[in-house]
Amino acid sequence: ASDVYKRQVKDQIVYINQVLEEKGELMLTSLITKESSRIFVVGLFLAILEMIRDNNIMFEQTKTFSDIHISKVTK
Repeated sequence: ASDVYKRQVKDQIVYINQVLEEKGELMLTSLITKESSRIFVVGLFLAILEMIRDNNIMFEQTKTFSDIHISKVTK
């Protein structure tokens, strides 16, 4: 992976962690606005997938196409 990709995903992970520290949990749509660029959204999804893989966050989606609830994993 390129350095730009790694840096962007790392920045997104830091951003998600900051929001979770402040709020404890969040809805995915709260991180995305109409002004969010496609690359921002892609980076956000990649960061979320990495955080799930590393067992740092949990997510729940109750219905198909419904919002995704994200929370920190308590270790």
